[in-house]
Parts: sequence; C-alpha cells; structure tokens
Amino acid sequence: METFLDGGLFELLIGIFFASLVNIIFSKKYLLIFFSIMVVASPIILLFINKNELYYWLVSFCFFNSSFLIILLWKEKVQHPARPLFRVDAMKNKITVVGKKMKRYFAKGNSER
Repeated sequence: METFLDGGLFELLIGIFFASLVNIIFSKKYLLIFFSIMVVASPIILLFINKNELYYWLVSFCFFNSSFLIILLWKEKVQHPARPLFRVDAMKNKITVVGKKMKRYFAKGNSER
C-alpha cells in the first residue's frame, strides 16, 4: 500500500497554475474582454435551457456572483494596470525549495538501500 506524502502539493500546484492562468488572461485586454463576456453570458444562456422556479433562483444567484466578480476584477485592474492580479512568484520559489528538499531526501533513501 502506497501512501501519499505530498501534503497537498498537487492542490497547491493546481492553485498556482490557475493563478498564473488568470494573470495571463487579465494581462491581455482582448482575453479579459472575452472571459468577462463569457462569465456574464453563461448564466444568461442557462435561462433558456430549463423552466422551474428554483432553477431561475440559482441562475439569478450565478448572474449576480459573476457580475460582482467582473466588477471587482475590473476595478482592481483599472487601479493597478501594470500589476498582475495574483502574485505567485514567491509561492513558485517555495515550491522549488520544497521540491529540491524532497529530491535530496529521496536520493538519500535510495542510496542507503
């Protein structure tokens, strides 16, 4: 039986990947406009798919959240146009250090066998 010793490393890597992806998207104005339209349009499209009251309440909630997200992100981007929305460089450096320590640890374990 193999146990996972990563301690959330994969989740951290996925989080850094998504933060980097969002930085790339929001650094290009055409990508920012495209994704902004998609975030707002997706719940609106759902309005035409199904017909019941709970469904409409859920879609309204999604539309409010997506609109609020776009407002906050655009406000932050307008206030600081040159700065990326998420700073992930420090976390990348920490992951590199942890990766090197793990390599050294496992290299010692293999050489002792």
